[in-house]
Amino acid sequence: MATQVNETRDGPRLSVALTDAEASAVRVVLISRFSLSRQVLQSALEHDARIKIVATAETSIECALRLTDIRADVVIADGVEAVREELGPLAVGGCIPPDVRVLVIAPHSQEEACLEAVRMGVAGYVTASVGREELCRAVQAVRKGETVVPDHLARALVSHLAQRSWSTRDPIVLTPRERDVLRALARGLTDKQIAAQLSMAPGTVRIHLRSVYRKLGLRNRAQAAVFAASHGLDAPATDGAVARVPRRRHP
Repeated sequence: MATQVNETRDGPRLSVALTDAEASAVRVVLISRFSLSRQVLQSALEHDARIKIVATAETSIECALRLTDIRADVVIADGVEAVREELGPLAVGGCIPPDVRVLVIAPHSQEEACLEAVRMGVAGYVTASVGREELCRAVQAVRKGETVVPDHLARALVSHLAQRSWSTRDPIVLTPRERDVLRALARGLTDKQIAAQLSMAPGTVRIHLRSVYRKLGLRNRAQAAVFAASHGLDAPATDGAVARVPRRRHP
């Protein structure tokens, strides 16, 4: 950040010019009920020049109020154990809106808590044992629209959701392109990588993904990847084939 003095008709005026790094930094709101935890996390995250803490809060209720006044790219919720109870104020109709990218730092590695977080619309879930660099990478990934879940919990997530019941009536039809995009997402590719592989623009990939989410009743990449893996949609498709999948039965 640089301070400049500009001459105007009313006399000299100070202005602040943001550097490219500051302008593109991930704007983060940090939630932790412990003051020391907030200070430690803020220091660790802002060690990365690409991340800026724009506000801190003790509770998700306070965070929800802050979000009405400030712009934030990512909300980090530290020490979350009871996902639905603790993140409830950030949710609308029981689910976190897609424009609120929440990264949870859980004190323990709990499969059921991770599953509940993904169902609720949380974009990232890591444990308190995460290192500083890994946490910074998770923040960047969540900001880009990716979903972050530890490998061992991701496997458990697939196993749990694969056992859920789905209605066989009124199958949902995915177009060949939607199916291609979903299969690529299930392999862990980013929007840019999917676009390059399928020879389309990243914006077109996002349009297909939004259509897939809407048709299947899904909220984010994690749910879509789990759905694809548990229903065999990550397997190679026959050219021109139209995928018919069972309609999701909401819990």
